[in-house]
Amino acid sequence: MDGNGKFKDPTFPADTSSLYWESQAQGQNANQVSTYKQYEQHYGIIWKRPSELPGHSNPSLWGSNGISPKASAQGALGDCWFLSSASAVAGVPSRVQDIFANTEYPTNGAFEVYFHVRGLKVKVVVDD
Repeated sequence: MDGNGKFKDPTFPADTSSLYWESQAQGQNANQVSTYKQYEQHYGIIWKRPSELPGHSNPSLWGSNGISPKASAQGALGDCWFLSSASAVAGVPSRVQDIFANTEYPTNGAFEVYFHVRGLKVKVVVDD
């Protein structure tokens, strides 16, 4: 828990170490890793929980427009494999809802999500 009583994921810190893996940067987008870090440092970009953003003190789990397969955009993280899978799942909104044990946005920021690993349903707790 952090100082505000919010769940803090110990394995995925809320800092750039969770976004940028310089040792894995490959291909034409590899140089963008350092560009993003410079952009972040120049503009003072910091991690925030959705509830810490102006006008979002009570965020929605599904967003103001609901679940949509068009709600993502590929960047330079090399995550097209994940985004294409997530978009396919979002084509049927109940599939996304079934991934979450939470039905509302949790006040402590702890989301319980289900993944299937080798056919077994596994619950993982992550922060917002």
